[in-house]
Amino acid sequence: PLSEESLAVPLYILLPHRAHAGKTVSAPTEMTDIASTALASLGVRPLRSGLGQDLAQVASGLSPIAMRPSIAEGGERSIARWGTLTLAIRPRGEPFLCDVSLDPTCTFDRRAIMPLATDALLRGFAMAQRDFAKFTPPKEVTAEIDDATLAALKVTGAMD
Repeated sequence: PLSEESLAVPLYILLPHRAHAGKTVSAPTEMTDIASTALASLGVRPLRSGLGQDLAQVASGLSPIAMRPSIAEGGERSIARWGTLTLAIRPRGEPFLCDVSLDPTCTFDRRAIMPLATDALLRGFAMAQRDFAKFTPPKEVTAEIDDATLAALKVTGAMD
């Protein structure tokens, strides 16, 4: 089920120079953040802007405000998350808006008192679906890995 409990999975990362070592951050993340973090750690700019955030910035507390909500889809239910606001979207029935900082169990629908947030999340969800439908993966690129980088990858267990 797409609930706060099932989506709250721990993610452990090792940043270059052990930046933010031992720090616990409870900010929501998504799969694209891992790729963006890896690219930023290597000093490579992402191919497209807006796809994921650098988790080093999130851990530092200096991450920019997301322009679009994070999206999770499962079965017949979709979730759009923007900060502490979560909008549950079903093919049939009305969407359900929750502020997890005020209502962690999401029992109270806040659409009536937060119509602008509801509209922003619905629009963000529609834009994310449109962009995903248009997305074509980039051409394959072969990376040249020097001996020091290869040794570092072996130490962290990324390469066997």
